[in-house]
Amino acid sequence: GDPIIVNQKIWPKLPHITLTSPPLTCVVKDKPYSISIRIEDANGTLLQSFETTLTSSMDQSVLPDRPLVVGPVYELNKDMVGHVDGKLPGEPKPDCSKAT
Repeated sequence: GDPIIVNQKIWPKLPHITLTSPPLTCVVKDKPYSISIRIEDANGTLLQSFETTLTSSMDQSVLPDRPLVVGPVYELNKDMVGHVDGKLPGEPKPDCSKAT
């Protein structure tokens, strides 16, 4: 699909940085996904860039319908209580027919 672009402020004195994306759908097992990270200053001047690839070991069919945990302290998602398989009855499923 189309690239996912995330802009996130980072602070130079932090010991580490956590980058997050929006929830993903139509993940394909064993497919390599390219990741590009650009670190720019306040004026947009490129300071550093990284290129890497991640490969998922699972596909969409085994992923839960919604995140199992939410929030900055990873609280259990109340929507998923009682659904140990991660599947919600009647939950719309993404159209993954174009995912390869």
